[in-house]
Amino acid sequence: MYFVLDKNGLLTCENKIIVFYRNKFNIIEKNQLGDGMEFIKILNRENFLFKNLNKNFFHYGISIFQDFDEFKGKHITYLYKFPKNDIDDFNILLESYGLKTFVKLENNFVTYENKINFEKIENYIYDAIHKKEINNIFSFIYGLIWVYGDIEIINNSINGIKINLYLRGNLLGKETLFNDIFDFLIKNGINIKFSYIKKNIGNDLQIIINDWEILEVFKNYLSTIDIYHNQKKTYLLNFEKNILNFMQKNNFVCEISDFNKKNFTTKIGNKNNLNDILK
Repeated sequence: MYFVLDKNGLLTCENKIIVFYRNKFNIIEKNQLGDGMEFIKILNRENFLFKNLNKNFFHYGISIFQDFDEFKGKHITYLYKFPKNDIDDFNILLESYGLKTFVKLENNFVTYENKINFEKIENYIYDAIHKKEINNIFSFIYGLIWVYGDIEIINNSINGIKINLYLRGNLLGKETLFNDIFDFLIKNGINIKFSYIKKNIGNDLQIIINDWEILEVFKNYLSTIDIYHNQKKTYLLNFEKNILNFMQKNNFVCEISDFNKKNFTTKIGNKNNLNDILK
């Protein structure tokens, strides 16, 4: 059997895929994919840079919730979920990134004085998408995570990141903006799940990140956390080794003989949500 990489990043042979189920590998038709079966999806990540944080786009991520203060004549960012006890530590982080504006407590609200309005931020985001500047969009997401995200640490390993945004105020009706941001990232091989929860006024945007390579990036950024291993990375590297052994044992031929030239991840799927998994 000769396996090729299809347009969705799956190793296929005449519509058949290799799955791992009940501690062994099997070959099945795509439409036979069931609960608990894992399959390999290979992602082309030649543009997966994330080498340097873009300070401006990080600033944009912090500054998305805005209102215009008529008395002061300038835009103010409200960090509606930010813990008041973390203000000092966050300002130290901002200073380390060379930013000149800081978080403060004002009239019992955590605020962040900025020098750019939301309309310009939106234009810069679309310009970065048009130019395929993945690192800039990632830096924007990084700013969102610091203010609105929850980073789950289990056994000194980053297990996942969740963000919950209330699309209210200046973000009311901005679902298209976030759809375009995440569609851009997904098309460039970056696994981020997002969904909306309908509310009486606007929607809540929920974002889940468990792609181990993205988590590795945050391992580098979060130098204050003692993280010495990545369980997802270890599991996936073992998966790579075992699937290659399975193919060699059965004399299967694959157009990609060295997965180390590409980055990959596995997904848990079933026959009902295969289309969602392949997005």
